[in-house]
Amino acid sequence: MGKLDRVEKSSILKQHLSRNKVPFIYLGKEDILDDRFDVNSVIGDYLDLLKPGTKVSLIDYIKDKINRTVIDDKRLEYVSYRLEDSYPDSSSGLKYSKLTASTYETTLYITYRVHFNNSEGIDTYEEVEHPIFSLPIPTFRNTFVVNGTEFSLVSRMSRNSNIYTDVVYDRETSSMMGEPRFNLTVQLKGDLTLPTKHSQGVQDVVTFQLTFITSASGKSFIQVRIRSLNMIRHQNYGTDLDPQLSQYDIFKEYTGGYVKSISANKTIMDILSNIDWESNNLNVILSKVFGVNPGDSIEEIVEKVHSQVKQNYNNPASKSIYGREALYYKIIESPTQWLYKELTGIIEKSLFFHTFKGLSWNIFVGKSPRIRSLFLQNKLSQWLEDTNPVSEGSHKRRIAYDLDLPTNDDRIYHSSYRGTVCPIETPESGKIGIVLNYASGYRNTNKDTGYNIVALPPSLIPFLNKNDANRCLMGSNMLKQSLPLKKSKWSKVITENYINMYNYHWTNIKSPVAGVVTSVGTNRIRVKTGSGEEIPVEIYTNFSGNKKTNYTTVPKVKVGDRVEAGDILTESKFFKSGVYTPSTPLLAAYLPYNGYNFEDSIVISQRLVDEDILTSEWAETETLTFDKETLLPTQGFCDDYNISQDWVINSEVIKSKIGQTLHSGEPLFHYFRPVKLVDDFIVKTDNGYPQNLFSLVDIRAHYDDSRVDAIYLLQDNEILEITDENLNKCTSIVICTSGCHKVEEGDKLSGVHGNKGTVSKILPVDMMPRLPDGTPVDIVLNTMGIPSRMNVGQLFELSLGLCSETLRKRLEEYGDTDKGREYLRNLLVLLKEEIKPNHDLLDELIEDIDNGLVTKMVNTDVVFLMPQFQEITTSVVKLILRYLGLPEDSAAHLYLPEFDETTKRKVIYGYNTILKLEHMVKKKTKARCNGLNNPDPTFEEHRGQRSGEMEFWALESHHATATINEMLKYTSGNYQNKKKLYMGLMTGRVEINPGTSKSPTLEKFSEYMRALGFDIVETDKNKPKENEDEIE
Repeated sequence: MGKLDRVEKSSILKQHLSRNKVPFIYLGKEDILDDRFDVNSVIGDYLDLLKPGTKVSLIDYIKDKINRTVIDDKRLEYVSYRLEDSYPDSSSGLKYSKLTASTYETTLYITYRVHFNNSEGIDTYEEVEHPIFSLPIPTFRNTFVVNGTEFSLVSRMSRNSNIYTDVVYDRETSSMMGEPRFNLTVQLKGDLTLPTKHSQGVQDVVTFQLTFITSASGKSFIQVRIRSLNMIRHQNYGTDLDPQLSQYDIFKEYTGGYVKSISANKTIMDILSNIDWESNNLNVILSKVFGVNPGDSIEEIVEKVHSQVKQNYNNPASKSIYGREALYYKIIESPTQWLYKELTGIIEKSLFFHTFKGLSWNIFVGKSPRIRSLFLQNKLSQWLEDTNPVSEGSHKRRIAYDLDLPTNDDRIYHSSYRGTVCPIETPESGKIGIVLNYASGYRNTNKDTGYNIVALPPSLIPFLNKNDANRCLMGSNMLKQSLPLKKSKWSKVITENYINMYNYHWTNIKSPVAGVVTSVGTNRIRVKTGSGEEIPVEIYTNFSGNKKTNYTTVPKVKVGDRVEAGDILTESKFFKSGVYTPSTPLLAAYLPYNGYNFEDSIVISQRLVDEDILTSEWAETETLTFDKETLLPTQGFCDDYNISQDWVINSEVIKSKIGQTLHSGEPLFHYFRPVKLVDDFIVKTDNGYPQNLFSLVDIRAHYDDSRVDAIYLLQDNEILEITDENLNKCTSIVICTSGCHKVEEGDKLSGVHGNKGTVSKILPVDMMPRLPDGTPVDIVLNTMGIPSRMNVGQLFELSLGLCSETLRKRLEEYGDTDKGREYLRNLLVLLKEEIKPNHDLLDELIEDIDNGLVTKMVNTDVVFLMPQFQEITTSVVKLILRYLGLPEDSAAHLYLPEFDETTKRKVIYGYNTILKLEHMVKKKTKARCNGLNNPDPTFEEHRGQRSGEMEFWALESHHATATINEMLKYTSGNYQNKKKLYMGLMTGRVEINPGTSKSPTLEKFSEYMRALGFDIVETDKNKPKENEDEIE
């Protein structure tokens, strides 16, 4: 991966500034933004599977198989193919396939001719069309929907251990020649995918063996052996050192005999020009074995090898060495490549022809589970993690090792990964180093250049080089777990990919044509072109991802606006004015505070709760599927069984439910199922029990303030209009709800630098530490979390964030006056003199000062844009602090209202981007872990989890004494009692003596009490107490 050439005035940053009019202060010395970043490029060639003439074409594979098929006296001939999608539009296909729990796929139909001789011996044919298989196809967001679940394909990295090097001391030859001989061999052998300059990959079995036979006296021979199954040729070259001859023969072998001319100083990498050996690590092998560089000529290589052999000869310990070192040759295959192998294997085994009322063939893959298993069971087809755009983009560019028992060597980051595989992003679990990600500058092409060597999440961390690598890894994972906030804002300090993400993400819908916006609705926007044609553009409403993320888009245009092709029409909650906004910057202070923020605990202000600053949004769907036993409470059903009319479900009731807000546990719909046991019935009639009894089932809201956004009636794969007639024939009802979660104690927060923690205390605003000007801080973090983890990048972000907010307030105070414009101009001039940039971005900002730049910064925000890998010196940060009148250490003595005193030492403060993570207390399991606090394991069966203290008090709060009595007596570990209880419930006669066995919970409680010095004695309640008077 070479360094990206400097992008001139047409850089993506300039385009973004001119289009969105967002004022950024760019602190980089060079303009090096990579405008080719695209998370979908890895899977972009998937549709080549269904196109003829491509390297991975299934059409060509089937065509070849048909043309080679002869059955008896009948011959087949391929004619044509056609594809039939399950949904004509990819945008509607994603939504409807998820709602209807179906698969978004296309069916391949093949037309072929059956040639045979008729009764007169004349060659005739019959043309037949048959469906061959149904293959899931990518949606508009490059994902796959199978059975209503969204999947993402990942790349595969496999290891070939048939690549090794030999360093052999040839004893026999050395004794014959009277001088030591060494053979050094590099051999590449096995099933390799060799990427060429003209294709994604060619599957071939190649053996490349390069052997130097050298002696201490300096006489050397070179032997080259190449074998390729695709070439069906095998050559041996054994000769004295003649670089021109050897290279000529190698080059001739790989070019099929066509050679123009070749010079003696050609390198090995130049000779094998048809193959991109650099991607296959040949340069690493040569360098590691022979100590040479890939650019060395053969004369230079042999000279270095001779020097190495001579050095080894002088070392007595090396004379008897026979060493073989295996180099694990790592191959990265795109999803299309490995899927092509799997599909062709299935076709080869499943596709066959037979005679049935004429010649036909078996329709095999459409109903076969083998294709579905590629998406439902294969570990390279994974459930899409789409908590946010970062998580989604990272998952689409994931690389998984095809290993069951990886070794430590497999987890090590290899030098050949640079520019292709990210050195930072990997799971923190046992899969560390096994699950990798493409670098954000990498594209799935043979030759590519780019500047970014890290994946998408690390590229969003400012001052990445100031953090420890472990904390960079954690910060990357935290960015993938952040939730969309109701009131998200720009971060004070951002990197390039905060802007680049805006151009690829599917929620930011762009106008396909230039024209005028004629209508803006909830489902589509219409753009009228110059020719008078109206182009509808579908937008996404009530759309939730796999992780219950609300991806509803918001129109950014209004009727009458003039748009150009490529202009943004809508944005999601994750973006604001073209910039990714994962969270909101908060005023943070670093100090221990009364033990509330001990270790990783965090103290926040009540303001964040009251003003919904850290309130996250969610969206989910509930599906009510009808089967033979499901009964809706229609008007007649309720009248027959004397059920409340509030439970009636009809078209009017369903329409009235849309837009309602529910509290936690409040039912939305009720329905019934017939039951057999008498004890389970709920519904009664005035005359007693009805002949058929029913159990009540309901759909309830999971959280407070749950809003019903939409309700759909579905019949198979079709969405019906909400009417009483359709309600009777629909097969399911889908309810789309959304809502918000306020931040609570126990929720997990994190910065982008891996500084994570849990909210331990929410204090009133009056109790929070205050700055010298009286401003209360929003969040208090512990200082001990920085030196122990060495993620000091958060302190640089803290200081620049303070500069950003101070500059905005200063400009708001001065206004767009001569004083305000001059104040901003002087700062930009000082920055230009300090940074000495080789771009004109700061000059353009200075020119825009007279065009309302001050007003823009006051109304939006002041954002510092910094390059990912350019060093921002402390002198730049201190210069801004000094100009704004702030202390250079960004620290001050804070006032503590709780103690009515000021801190004895200075406290560093500023603005940090704080993420709210998906680990919320509402979704956590509340359990204890020691002694009686832990759910008690039973002594029966497999010692499964039993009811513990938390379960006991939960039942006690609902006054479920009968259930508690049953748990502690009948079902508490005694198998016989359980069996008797079950039989009693079935027969209606429960006769069990609970005293026949001791409760394991009581036994454990007794052990703890005895350990504390108390004895527990069983007593008879009917027997009078001894010495009762003395006790009184």
